[in-house]
Amino acid sequence: MAKQKLTSSREDYLEAILALIHAKGFARVRDIAEQLGVGRSAVSNALTALSRHGLVVYEPYRMVTLTDKGEQAARAVTERHDTLKRFMEDVLGLAGAQADDAACSFEHNIDPAVLERIDQLTAFFSLKRSGKALTQRWQDFLAASQEATDA
Repeated sequence: MAKQKLTSSREDYLEAILALIHAKGFARVRDIAEQLGVGRSAVSNALTALSRHGLVVYEPYRMVTLTDKGEQAARAVTERHDTLKRFMEDVLGLAGAQADDAACSFEHNIDPAVLERIDQLTAFFSLKRSGKALTQRWQDFLAASQEATDA
């Protein structure tokens, strides 16, 4: 049987559940709804579907848990998101919320080879050359470019 690709929405649910479990020790429907900005009925429907796929253990009015398969999928999404957010912040110089939103947009459909190169480029930018990390040199360049544009 071929591996079924999760939709970006289902990946968002898994990512939210994992984050809640790490932050609070548990995940409830109301917490997931609040984190994702959706209604509780939408969360219940999504959890039912995720349960059918063997990714979560969900019973109404109970805490939601990830199966091993669900945790593995949630960690993969979280790692992609974190890699992309680091790139957005450290290489592209985007601020926290903007970097986070951009990472969310890319994380669901990025080719693994492209993600690997982005991760490598981000690591390269953190290397020091002439006493200064390339990331800082890039930030200095961006600031100077903005000053020239503003002048």
